[in-house]
Amino acid sequence: MNIQKNKSEQGEGLLGCAIAPILLVVLAYIGYQRSLDARYKRQIAASFSETPGEIVAYWEESSSESGSRSPSIQYSYRVEGNRYSRTVRTSIHFPDCEDVTSIACAQKRFWVIYSTEDPRKSLINLEIQIQDIEHPKFPETLDDFI
Repeated sequence: MNIQKNKSEQGEGLLGCAIAPILLVVLAYIGYQRSLDARYKRQIAASFSETPGEIVAYWEESSSESGSRSPSIQYSYRVEGNRYSRTVRTSIHFPDCEDVTSIACAQKRFWVIYSTEDPRKSLINLEIQIQDIEHPKFPETLDDFI
């Protein structure tokens, strides 16, 4: 009886040893992604201009772990006659945009900031819709830009 107990304790120890490196790799990857995101945002914030942007694609993906739905959008914006786009994940749901050709979705406008050095780099503020405002006020901070 005592031998079996030791074997099960050894199995638990081996499982713990296998999970620890995987957990470290996952945490390192998350930290790395966050640092890349922060660097990207700093590059744009260092020298930016603003323009309206619009949603051109919207979808929600199920997370296999939790079963929750995670929205993603593709937005576009114009700089000096050139059209640019970017895809981002967000926590904000836009039920009107499940059909991006719907009038309700097609009319949505949001502030986009882009790098004046490289207009392909941009961030969008999905917290404030500006389509129905004659002279929309630009946000005081860049905190809500993703």
